[in-house]
Amino acid sequence: SSGINAEYGERAEGLENVEKTMNSAANITPNLGSDFMASLKGRLADKNMAVKTKAIGVMATLGKVLGAGTKKHKDLMVLLVPLLADSKKTIQSQVIEAMNIWVEHLTIRPLLTGEDLVAASTDNNPNIRTLLYTWLADQIKATKTPPKLPKELNLLVPGLYKSLEDRNPDVRKAAQACLPYIMAHVGFGGMMEKSSTLDTKSKKTIQDLLEKYKEEAEALAPKKAPKQKAPPKDDPPAKKAQADSLRSSTVEETDSGAESSVPSKKPAKKGLGKKPGAATAPSSKKKKKKK
Repeated sequence: SSGINAEYGERAEGLENVEKTMNSAANITPNLGSDFMASLKGRLADKNMAVKTKAIGVMATLGKVLGAGTKKHKDLMVLLVPLLADSKKTIQSQVIEAMNIWVEHLTIRPLLTGEDLVAASTDNNPNIRTLLYTWLADQIKATKTPPKLPKELNLLVPGLYKSLEDRNPDVRKAAQACLPYIMAHVGFGGMMEKSSTLDTKSKKTIQDLLEKYKEEAEALAPKKAPKQKAPPKDDPPAKKAQADSLRSSTVEETDSGAESSVPSKKPAKKGLGKKPGAATAPSSKKKKKKK
């Protein structure tokens, strides 16, 4: 057993060194290499709790240093989900923290475009489903852009229906909390259609819940962006410029017309050999009468 413990110790130490290297590196490229990927996957599934804990820590650090580069390694992030099965609260919290770090850069959308979460949504372990639906509701709630989630979200509906009728009260509670968020994107009609294949008893239970959360789901549904009004045919600035131009033209025409309409004074006709005004000027001297 000492040899086995030594081997576990070596693996844990190796993970510590990897984490130190990542923390001190100025830049980590998304090209991690197949050997590193395979080794990390193995450590996440390790039977030794100390090694597994170190591997989860490496995943959290890797998500931070990769940033947008996490989009190339979605498969690594998915490996964290089964670890929610652990009954230890410290491990569960560590896994959720690592998942949040990855989704911060990766976003929730790539995880919903396939069947990455389908197996976990139907897993028999109640811890996985309780934590998954709680986490999923939080992530959908936080998703703002783009508003519409992938249609593959409906692949999680069968597992959700199973959890809504689960014996475990924590599973049922988490599933009900997640129900309106999933229905908001799948739609009430789509959810009802998925319930048509259930047996009579289950169908009534599920459809009653759908009716119960219908209004809440509609309120949470992504709103369509309002259509932008088309600009008026005559642009106001253009109208103003046109009016100014017309006003200026009218003034010019008016000024021009005023000048031409004022009658010009004709010069007075000159008298024959007399100065102007001589014929009409009265004589100031009276003629003397002859005696």
